[in-house]
Amino acid sequence: MGYHRDYLAKWLVDEGLPYSLDEIWQIREECIKEIAMKQCELTTDRLMMRPFRAEDSSVMYALNEDPEVLQYTGDVQFEDVAAEYDIGYRFFKQHWGKGYATESAKAAMDYGFGTLKLDRIIGRARVENPASINVFNKLGMRFVEPYTEKGQNWVLYEVVKEI
Repeated sequence: MGYHRDYLAKWLVDEGLPYSLDEIWQIREECIKEIAMKQCELTTDRLMMRPFRAEDSSVMYALNEDPEVLQYTGDVQFEDVAAEYDIGYRFFKQHWGKGYATESAKAAMDYGFGTLKLDRIIGRARVENPASINVFNKLGMRFVEPYTEKGQNWVLYEVVKEI
């Protein structure tokens, strides 16, 4: 990676561009992540995951119409908008308890650390949702802290890239 930074620094000087190396490097990192997300299609032995498409709207509407499915999601924007990458999953009830949450989250974490080169991935769950907390534990995530948001009790977990 040092080679790339050195090359970029030389290019900035040679071209007389009015940007700092840190500014350009940040733009580069954001572009890499954006390209990776657009190309993101993950598969496991049992699952295929990809970005949402317009034709998914009726299925997503049906999924989100079930109050039991939504009971632990919070389904609101988080108050802070820090650059965090959060493990999340939602399944129709007929698919609960089959290990899909753990399987899909593991694939997403591998992609996040391997392809996107993330340093940290978090997981948030309502205290009343032991199934998601169990998934975090299976993934090797570390408990960070409990917190309250909009009157609901949550827990925050994290996993940090191994160096």
